[in-house]
Amino acid sequence: MKHPHEILAGYDHERSHAEVPGFRREEADGIVRSVGLAEAFGWVSYSNTDASTADGAIGEQIRYFSALGYGFEWKWHAHDRPPDLRQRLIDHGFEQGDEETIVVLDLEEPPPDRLPVVGGTVRKVRDADELRRVMTA
Repeated sequence: MKHPHEILAGYDHERSHAEVPGFRREEADGIVRSVGLAEAFGWVSYSNTDASTADGAIGEQIRYFSALGYGFEWKWHAHDRPPDLRQRLIDHGFEQGDEETIVVLDLEEPPPDRLPVVGGTVRKVRDADELRRVMTA
C-alpha cells in the first residue's frame, strides 16, 4: 500500500496541472489558478508558498481577481504550506467554506476491513483525464 505522503504528492501534482473546461489555467510565482472564460469566477487550485511568501502571494491573488472583477476562492488543503496558510487566508478576508474530504483506496492492496463498500461504487482512476472528471463532478 502506498504511503500517505506518496498519495498526497500525486494529488498535488494533479491539482497543480489540472485544466478545467471553460477556465484558463495560469501559473505564476508558485500559484496555479483557474480563471473563468465565460463567467466572472476563478480559484487558486494550488500554491507552493512558505512563511516568507504566503502573505504576498495571497495579496497578489486578491489584487489579480479584483482587477478582473471576478470572485474567487482559494482551494486550501490541510497539508498545504505554510502550516498556518488557512489562518493567513482568513486574516486576508477569506471565509472558510464547508470542509471537503478526499478518500483514496488502494484497490490493488486494500485493507481487509475496507471492503466490501456498501452504498457506493469503487473503481480505479486510471489517468489524469479521469481524475479531472472526478474532481469537477
